[in-house]
Amino acid sequence: MKFNNIDINELIKMGERMVAAHEETDSLWSAIHLYQEEYPDADTETLALLWMGINSKEQQCINN
Repeated sequence: MKFNNIDINELIKMGERMVAAHEETDSLWSAIHLYQEEYPDADTETLALLWMGINSKEQQCINN
């Protein structure tokens, strides 16, 4: 299964790497840079949706 031409499993792995990059540097831009290196042809909509999903999951963990 794909989302915006990216395999869903790869997207999940990318999300995990983005979280790790963000935690290491506490910088959203580091996470975005990592995403752009991995998927230079992916559009910003995919990045935005991925990041919103990560933030949503983090908020659920914080609230619980």
